[in-house]
Amino acid sequence: MLARFSYIDKEGTFEIRGNPKALYLTMVEIRYQIIANSGHVIRRALIVGVRYAVCRRQFATISGSR
Repeated sequence: MLARFSYIDKEGTFEIRGNPKALYLTMVEIRYQIIANSGHVIRRALIVGVRYAVCRRQFATISGSR
């Protein structure tokens, strides 16, 4: 799928296909989406961790710890 954006021949010469500005814009947009979505992913991980910590029983064999 990425072969349409670049080409390497048998001698190892690298060639960029397409408009370099458009390629750079695409790269910047993807990086922005990663940053924008990371807050949501961290929030979900925190919720899972807190819920696990609330119901976890570490010392079930000690008297008085249910």
